[in-house]
Amino acid sequence: MNQDKYTTKSLEALSAAQAEAARLDHQNIEPLHLLLALVSQEGGVVPAVLEKLAPGSAKKLTGEIVRMLDRKPRVKGEGGKYFSRESAALLAEAEKCAAAMQDDFVSCEHLLLSMFTGDTGEALSAAGITKEAAEKALREVGSPRVLNLILLGAALKAGALGLSREDLREAIRV
Repeated sequence: MNQDKYTTKSLEALSAAQAEAARLDHQNIEPLHLLLALVSQEGGVVPAVLEKLAPGSAKKLTGEIVRMLDRKPRVKGEGGKYFSRESAALLAEAEKCAAAMQDDFVSCEHLLLSMFTGDTGEALSAAGITKEAAEKALREVGSPRVLNLILLGAALKAGALGLSREDLREAIRV
């Protein structure tokens, strides 16, 4: 995983997932830890999407995730440091999703759209959330790519023309 390809919010979610896995004494960081981090993220796109889909669905989904995480075995010691195979596959899928959407960075939006399989797919389904509905809600809520373009335009208007393209891209990294 190349951290430079991830938005600040998605890196925050990955860090929160790692902390949750360690707190629960789980051996690896699982997709469920990441989904819980995304659902709980203040100011994140995922809670906004869930609220758009169905008010209160975030609470229902959180309950389902917690129930599923409670069934995972606990391991005392240095756990929660590494991504499971499933998490690594999810991150690879999120990177493909970002590329398909012509986004420069992997955002929480891409992570969410990559979670409709396995345990996370089961949790989302139990909360009544489908991939199609999430995609539609993301279009209505707004995507990071659109926000990046808006911020880039604002930066250019504000006289940031003296910055390099890389500096501008880093400045608008959401």
